[in-house]
Amino acid sequence: MNQRMTGLRPINGTTWLSRYRHLCLFWWTTAYLLWPTILRTIVRISDNGLVYHYQIVI
Repeated sequence: MNQRMTGLRPINGTTWLSRYRHLCLFWWTTAYLLWPTILRTIVRISDNGLVYHYQIVI
């Protein structure tokens, strides 16, 4: 509970900074690991959109 309180309103900025840096590292690692999947999903969605668009045009 004490750790949670210091995380919510830190007495000194070091705890918040270290927690923020840890969160950033975690999110960057997750994004880096999931990047091919995200890219593939975006490409698939855009491909479907292009096919749909061409079907509408034709």
